[in-house]
Order: sequence, then C-alpha cells, then structure tokens
Amino acid sequence: MHKENLRTHNTKWFYASILVVIIAAFTVLGARADTVATDFEGFTLGSVNGQDGWSMTGSYDVAVVNNTYGYTSFGSKSLRISNAATSGSFGDQTFSKSLVNEAGETTADNGGMSGGTRQTYFEASWDFASTVPGSEQVGLSITASPDRGDGARMSWIQMADTSTGLAVNFYDFEHQSPADCNYPGPSWRYTELVNNLDRTKPHNIKVTMQFIDGINNDIVKVYIDGNLVHTGLSWEDYFVDCESNPSRTVDSLLFRASGTAASGTSGNGFLIDNVQTFSGIIPSTVVVSGNNMNGWWIYEEVASARAGFAYGPATPPLGKGSAFIETIDDTNSMLIGTLNYAGTRLDAISTLQYSTYQDLSTDANLATTLQLHVDYDITDANTAWQGRLVFEPYNSGTVTHGVWQTWDALAGKWWASGAPGNTVCPIGSPCTWAEVLSNFPNAGIWTGNNGQVLFKGGDTTAGNWVNFLGYVDNFQIAVDGSPSTNTIYDFEPTCALVQGNTYTFSPDAGSANTVTVDVQTLGTIDCMVVNQTNINHPDATANMTDPYYWTLTAYDSSGNAASGYSLDLTFPHQVGTEPKACYSPGALGGYGWDCTGTQTDNGTTVTREAVDHLSDWAIGYKVGPTAINLTNLNARQSNSLVLPVVLAAVILSFAGIIGLRRKRA
Repeated sequence: MHKENLRTHNTKWFYASILVVIIAAFTVLGARADTVATDFEGFTLGSVNGQDGWSMTGSYDVAVVNNTYGYTSFGSKSLRISNAATSGSFGDQTFSKSLVNEAGETTADNGGMSGGTRQTYFEASWDFASTVPGSEQVGLSITASPDRGDGARMSWIQMADTSTGLAVNFYDFEHQSPADCNYPGPSWRYTELVNNLDRTKPHNIKVTMQFIDGINNDIVKVYIDGNLVHTGLSWEDYFVDCESNPSRTVDSLLFRASGTAASGTSGNGFLIDNVQTFSGIIPSTVVVSGNNMNGWWIYEEVASARAGFAYGPATPPLGKGSAFIETIDDTNSMLIGTLNYAGTRLDAISTLQYSTYQDLSTDANLATTLQLHVDYDITDANTAWQGRLVFEPYNSGTVTHGVWQTWDALAGKWWASGAPGNTVCPIGSPCTWAEVLSNFPNAGIWTGNNGQVLFKGGDTTAGNWVNFLGYVDNFQIAVDGSPSTNTIYDFEPTCALVQGNTYTFSPDAGSANTVTVDVQTLGTIDCMVVNQTNINHPDATANMTDPYYWTLTAYDSSGNAASGYSLDLTFPHQVGTEPKACYSPGALGGYGWDCTGTQTDNGTTVTREAVDHLSDWAIGYKVGPTAINLTNLNARQSNSLVLPVVLAAVILSFAGIIGLRRKRA
C-alpha cells in the first residue's frame, strides 16, 4: 500500500505559488451540475424495476445478479441483460435513474418526462462484460441510448458478441435536403467502432453529447476504454425532418433488447455495471505541457525520482502524449499537481476522473494515485495540516499493465493520511466518496498554497514503489458554484513548434530551473519534451557537480526521432568556472560527454548553439571539448592487449579534463 509522506506541507511549496493561474470565462449556471452513479451494490437480487429510480416493466431477460464471473471492478452485484426476449416497444424496457437536470437544446421537447434546469451537455458511461467469457454468445446484442425515459432516443450505441470478440457499433442521423427518412437510407449512418474487444475482460463505454441550437450540429463522441473512437451527430434531425417536431431532451440511459431474439442467451448475456450519467456545462480542455504548465507544477517530494511529459505511450486518451512519474529507487516520490482548486468544497465536486498507463512496477497493483490536500471543515478556524485524501486505483479495480485505464474517483475508495479523517477512513479500510462527505460534510481542499490536487508516484517505504513508471492523462474535474467549471486537463509534449520561435520549459517547480530552446532550423520536429532529473547523471564525471540533468527528446509527426534540426539550448548552472553544456552520446551509440560547440556563459545560464543531437544533458565545469567517463570506456569489449593501450592513449590525450572518478547519485 501507498503511505503518504507528510513532509509535503513545507515551505518549498512557495515555488509552486508562482504557477497559479485563474481559469476564467466559464459559464455561470443557475443550478448545480448533476451526476447519478449506480454500482448495484445496494440493490436486491432479481428485478431492477423500482430500485433507486431504475425501471423495467416488460417481460425481458434482465435481473440484478451476484457477480460470480470474476470481474473485480464490478463488485458483488451487477445488472445482467440479454436479448433472449425482445420487442419493438420502448417504455417498458430498462431505464437508468433520471438526472434532476435534463440536457438538450433550448427548444428541445421533454414531453413531461424530464425536467430541472436544462443543461447543454450530457455524459454517460458504463462498463459491460460477457457472462460467458470463454465463448461467443451467438446473436447477443443490446443497445444503449441517451433518453428522456420513454424511448425518444437521441443516440444509439450497440454492444454485441461476434466471432472475433465483443463489438461496439454506432448509428447517427444526418440532415438531408430534401429530407430522407427512409431506413436504411443516406441519413442513417452506421459505423462499426470495434469488433475485437477481449470478451474475458470488462470494457468501458462513454458517450458525450454537446447540444447546440440549430440543425445538424450536435456533437456526439464515443469513447471505448478511455479512447475516443468516433465523433458523430445526434438524432436531433430525425425528429425535425421525419416527425416535424423539435429534438428531444435526455436525462437517463435506455438499455434495449429488440430485433431478432437470441434465445440461447437466456440467463446469460452482458453484465452492466458502474453506470454514471452527468448533465452540466460543456467541459473545456486545458493543455498542460512543459512550456505551458497552466497552473500545474512538478515537484520532487523525496529524492530521487523524476516526472515530466512523454510522447505516448501507446495511444493516449487525448492528444499525442501524457505526463509520467518514475521512481529511481524504492524510497522516493514525485508529484504533479495544481493549486487551481484550493478552497473548493468536496461536495461541490461532481466529476473527478483520470486515465493511467502503468509501464513498469515491482508491485503490479500500483498505478499513479490521485491525492487531495484536505481540510475536514473549511468553515472553522483550524488551518493546521490535516493530511491528504488518497485515491489508489487498485482499491477500485484491477490495474492492468500496458493499457490505458480510466478511473472514476468519485465511484471509488479513498483513505486519509491524517486526523481526523484517518480515524474514519484508514488506509486499511478506505471509504467511499459518499462516506467521506457524510462524515465530514464541510470538508474541502485546503486553501492557499497548501490547497493541492495532485498525482503521485512513489513512497518513503522501501519495496512497494521500486522501479515504478506510470503515466497519467485525461484528468477531468467538474465543480459546481459561481462560476461552475468542468475542465479536462490534457497532458502533452510541446507540439507544433515553429521555426524561429523560443520555448521555455520549467521542468521542476522545486528548483525553479528553466531550459530555453531557440528553434533555428525546425527540421522534422513536431513535438519536444524537456524533463529534469534531480540527481547527478549516473555517468557524470567529477567535473559535473550540479545536482540535476535534463533529458531532451524531439519527435516527428509519426512519433519517431526527429532529424534535420538546429537548436540553441540554454541551461541553468550553479556557480562554477567555465561552464559548458554537455550531452551524453551514450543513447546515440557513443561514450563519454560531448562538450563542444559554440557556447556562451551568461552568468547563471550557459547557451550552446547549433545543437543537432538530443539526449541527456548536464553542465560540466572546466572541461575540454570532451569529458570522458572511464567507466563507460571500460565497459567496451576489447581484447586484453588493445584495451590498456586505448585507455592509455585516451588518458594522455585528455589529461587535465578527465573526470577520474564517477559521480554517483
């Protein structure tokens, strides 16, 4: 388990305060955003009808069942549904609990079925899995549609079982002039989104709907397992073109069994779980990158670890890249955080989710954690340190290596590191979000420079976090208030570089170091990352005494190493004589350090011009054009006669500039 290091509230957070930005121009709503979440744990086995707002009055093969299928993220109970019994009806099928606040266009018709304060954005997500993971259930098909509760569907997503795996398909409706309502016809657009999902694992579907007044312009996005797979239209123009009516509102999900019945699926079918619906304002996306942190910071909590930005891995949920945290030994930790939500009440947070990718770890259960600096009563005068609330993904599901996973933190478990929270939600018995709010109704994120929302990897306890490498992206947080906010943070490398421009990277708030890149010749560069590690480089010579180094990488538009560029690089340095910016060609197939080129000492920085190789960089003092590390040379294969001769020649050639001992972290 992860244990939080309580040294984090020290004065070093002063550096982070300069990075705070105010995110302005959010829409002000007269009502709170609305969220409904269902995990079926409190439901009675059998019919779902009448349980916590769910309904199903027809004779269909739908029931709340015990989860005996081994899907740990589904808890002990799930909703099972098949198409062993079907019909062409709508109102008697399976509907989720309605939101208080409907979503739709200004003129949309709610038919008296939905209500509240109309919102312009709707989001729904659910997990589904096969009850027969070992084989295909022939003909199995269930559709899910955003709806107002009577079958006036505004979209259509199909889950099916096929010979190649689980499939997800999509229908939307495109306006034609003149109107064409024939089915099938050019207005009805069918898209096969995926047909080979692993039927032995659960999968997540998320659909978002942005309602825009007018015709043929609503925006519907479908995500599968956290990845955007399709952008299309709603069914608004079906109602306008084919029924001469306004479009419809939505406040729930319709799970429908229709078409040809698959009698062989009776008693089996799909499991549905972790259903969540949301209505509110349209989320805004904020890109966070090394040269534009947008109120975020990177901080080394316990040496020695590193964090920064990466291209990939695989296909991230958003954009081309992500942020990463890597531990170098087994008792260190790194933070990526923001002060943008200091003072926010916990009960005002209506969405809190993020995506992770775990590449490497001694403990396979670990993934990047989400943590909140908490004040258990923001209305009282006590502003003392009260610890953190910690969400660890493994408490809410199975962490899988090598894939992106999205975690709904509000539907998961939290433990507290400090009093009084740890008396109710200790690390060994974490609480649900509802239990946290019930026990601490006035809890909030700490105010001022202590009010951090952060991601963390690493620990002070040896063993658990050794050699951890995890990535994070797609962090969404919605907060009700005046103004209300709904923000998605997209962690990215710095992309779309322009020849002639200058880019400043701030890779570590704790050291306040900056690295400047002047693009003289762009070459094939599309994206670039500059990451700082706060130790001496493992191959540093005795001449390299600054306690940090940088890793610079440039990518072309395909994600491969860029070429044909020329950059002027400016690095910070500590007080020393004759500083030089040196790169390690080890990653390029060479040895030692290259400290050549035209260089200028600017007092506290040093600039090296016309750089056409990027790898690890460090500052050397009183070095010649090449600072050789003898350990690297000794590692080269050679026969017993040639090696001493080569070493002797090198030593004589570079006498006075050689680091004769290896500087270790």
